[in-house]
Amino acid sequence: MARVVSEEQKAKARARALAYYYANREAVKAKVRAYAAVNKRRIALRNAAHQRNNKEILKARQAEWYRRNREKVIARVTASQRAKAPQVKAYKKKWWQSNRVELLKKKDAYQARNRDRIRENYRKTYASSPEVFKAAAARRRALKHTTQVEPVDLKRVLRKANGLCGICRKPFNLFGIDFDHIIPLSKGGAHAEANLQATHSRCNRSKGAKVI
Repeated sequence: MARVVSEEQKAKARARALAYYYANREAVKAKVRAYAAVNKRRIALRNAAHQRNNKEILKARQAEWYRRNREKVIARVTASQRAKAPQVKAYKKKWWQSNRVELLKKKDAYQARNRDRIRENYRKTYASSPEVFKAAAARRRALKHTTQVEPVDLKRVLRKANGLCGICRKPFNLFGIDFDHIIPLSKGGAHAEANLQATHSRCNRSKGAKVI
């Protein structure tokens, strides 16, 4: 006959186990680590089976825990991101520079394969929110009005480039050529031929408002 254990007995047993753990914490941890080292594969299989058999319960429990601790989680993640922002930015810049050639090749290949779809998406985006594009054009016109503006012959600027991008110094391809302000308008650069250079579209976009 199975022994019936009351809730009070269960509570006392849990209290005794907890008291034993706190009194022998280091010894218990060492024993657990030793067992885990010997039975690593067995533990992994058991955990995988438990997660597989209790997927919905675990998912609901995790969602409930996140709901109760949402503000703390968001605060912790935000603080971590702010603290690591300089390191992350430096790592991304270093990774980009070390993989720049391969990434640009992949980007060119993708654009060549999907040129029609990219143009169609651009047209749809413009049609859905033309005010965004018009606002950007207005800002650019305003910048030109606040700096020196001269008549520009873009064909002459292109001939002066001798077929090489002014930023990466590599030959132009057929996908896109832009005309970049060497000193950006937002930094006080003039809209003049002396301050213009022919570039790849991708190089111009990656440069943004920086002075290189």
